Amino acid sequence: MRTVAVIPVKTISERVESKNFRNFFEGNSLFDLLIEKLLDSKSFDEIYVSSNSNHLKESLEKRGINYISRPEEFCNNKTPWSDVISYVIESIPEPNDTNIAWCHTTSPTFSRYKEAIDK
Repeated sequence: MRTVAVIPVKTISERVESKNFRNFFEGNSLFDLLIEKLLDSKSFDEIYVSSNSNHLKESLEKRGINYISRPEEFCNNKTPWSDVISYVIESIPEPNDTNIAWCHTTSPTFSRYKEAIDK
């Protein structure tokens, strides 16, 4: 059975401007830190980034990370979160029996992916 990581990330934030992509620690953004942790864990068959930030596509694909463009209607602060989750999951080109790790940029200290998957 496959295990994939999904990063739902959008360009806007209500409370902190550009929170996902602004400098957070030693020149890296929350997004950069998450990507590195997921790659370093070597726990995933694929990593998918679902975003409205099309400028990410080329750099992600160079690193072997799949970019899935998400329409603005699923990147605003009006669409119910359950609708966003459904849309993102349906957009991932994986079989129904794939295990999915839903990985947020807002958890920058978590790095125990292998342990979590093994349990």
